[in-house]
Amino acid sequence: MPTHNYLLCLCCTWPWQAQLEGCVATAPCPLRRKCYIVCLVNVTQASLTPMDTHFSRTQPARSLNITHTTMPAYREHCIRCHKDFSANYPSACVIPHVFNSRCDPLRLYSGEFQWMSECCGGYGTVTEEEPGSGAFRMMELTACYRGPHTTFKDVVRHQYNGVSILRCKHNGSGKCIRNHLTQRNRPVFDKEVVYCDGDEQDRHHDG
Repeated sequence: MPTHNYLLCLCCTWPWQAQLEGCVATAPCPLRRKCYIVCLVNVTQASLTPMDTHFSRTQPARSLNITHTTMPAYREHCIRCHKDFSANYPSACVIPHVFNSRCDPLRLYSGEFQWMSECCGGYGTVTEEEPGSGAFRMMELTACYRGPHTTFKDVVRHQYNGVSILRCKHNGSGKCIRNHLTQRNRPVFDKEVVYCDGDEQDRHHDG
């Protein structure tokens, strides 16, 4: 399986490919002077999503004049999914649908039960064999959001919904207290989410 180093502009999400070994590097994006790209080292073709693979095939490799040295990875905080990251790519930021544990699922003709997400309604559903059994058909459940991480408020301010995509809330030391939601073998329910004052306003699209 071929291994390549991928570079992604943090602002315009333009993918680049370069030959860099064992380092973390940043450089101005050739397309926009104020953008910066980061290096993802040792990324195999198998680890890329179809979106990433499409970009790597359709966008030509560019020759970039980058001066780089080995240094500790600088970590930034994504204001959409609240994960600290040092590398970014088109599907790095994944936010799962959030389901309301206080609502009853819909009984289907098949005898199974369907949960509708609180964030996206019928656009994010999952089927359970019996209520409380924990046997969910996770293969049918998509993500609420999938895309690159961001640190720019203007990019994400219209996406806040007060349920799954939440604004940063900081403690006294300036650290965001939101938890990074991950979805593995079962759906994410609201009791697992850290909600704060002001989230209700975003639920009604007043934020």
